Amino acid sequence: MVHGRFCGFRVVIARVTALIRIDRAWTAAPGDERPRPIRFCSRCGHPSEEPPGRPQPRRRVCERCGMGMILTCPRDALPGAAAAFLILTFELEVSAVSEAGEKIFGSEHGLIGAQLLDLMTSPMGDDQLARHTSIAAQRPCDPVVLPVRLTSERAGEVGTMAARIATCGPPRAALLTVEPSNFGRR
Repeated sequence: MVHGRFCGFRVVIARVTALIRIDRAWTAAPGDERPRPIRFCSRCGHPSEEPPGRPQPRRRVCERCGMGMILTCPRDALPGAAAAFLILTFELEVSAVSEAGEKIFGSEHGLIGAQLLDLMTSPMGDDQLARHTSIAAQRPCDPVVLPVRLTSERAGEVGTMAARIATCGPPRAALLTVEPSNFGRR
């Protein structure tokens, strides 16, 4: 009887272990000099550094604005505090927009659930924009920069922007930050 319980326990442990997946993009290998990822708010965009000393349990809601979820991304994916960005699912649907992003893309209420290609296009090809965004939302990848333009009537006013596409989470999603390039502005 004891042997039967022990074998059952080993099976449960094996199943649980199989469910745990270590994401190597967030853990540095010995000798790897990559900077640690940064945590940020999905709404206000404010970075949330790890507290000094003994780490506290990570909070999921931003303490600064109280409205956004705390996400993690590579440091080179977020250009700075209060960045203009969208958070997108692998199906290319907007799941969050930063306060600064609302100034470019429109109100949060109108954006949630909207399709990426209904909001912007890329001179490099919409297939490239869609592919890089979908990949970033599904698995860790290095940030990619593409030129983008809005599809709305504000396209001429805003001009071509530089979009940086990277992985963020949890839950896993694509972070698409935009910065003005002043190229093609009218």
